[in-house]
Amino acid sequence: MIAELDRSADEDRRYELFRAAQEILTEDAVNGFLFQLAKNGVWDAKLEGMWENSPIQANDVTGVRWTE
Repeated sequence: MIAELDRSADEDRRYELFRAAQEILTEDAVNGFLFQLAKNGVWDAKLEGMWENSPIQANDVTGVRWTE
């Protein structure tokens, strides 16, 4: 279906294909969660670069540094 969508230039046909693809997803991937709990974190005030709101469930510490 997606391959046909890539080949189709007809706007109405593309709409039909997108709708059909979405219906397949709703039937096959019923456990797709759209909710994520808030990330609560506590760290030293001298630590800079920690994300307050993280889009992933991990701590990216590549930009974290200690300050005086």
